[in-house]
Amino acid sequence: MQELKRRIKSVQPILKSKKQTLDHEIFELNKIREDKMQSLNNLRTWQQKYISGVDQVNVDRKQGKMDILPALEDGLDFVKEKWHQNLREVKKLEEEERHQTILVMEAKRNLKSIETLEERYIHQLKEWKDKAEQKELDEIAVSQFVNQSRKL
Repeated sequence: MQELKRRIKSVQPILKSKKQTLDHEIFELNKIREDKMQSLNNLRTWQQKYISGVDQVNVDRKQGKMDILPALEDGLDFVKEKWHQNLREVKKLEEEERHQTILVMEAKRNLKSIETLEERYIHQLKEWKDKAEQKELDEIAVSQFVNQSRKL
């Protein structure tokens, strides 16, 4: 019994550590997802600016405003570069998210294995206590039977 109690007690710090690891990995995953959402919003903004810029250049070209076209096209190139920069950032964050998701799954598996071990030790301790209690009850019953047999 003492050995089982010692095992249960020795699993507790490991279990706590695994829970903390899982919490940390989930926190990191959520942080990456927040960054990704922000980057996606930025991506949409730059995309809309680029599309509206292209529309504006086309309107100015049709109206014959050739003197301002080089400046507009330079600005459009800048917006396009920002759009691509955000796209690369989103892809990078998606890759980080996939990697972090794997780490979360691994941390969950590790935690589950320690929880299973702890449950097994607790179950073994309960079985041992139940057997000891039954043995004690059997001994009481036998002693009562012997005492009653002596009285007869």
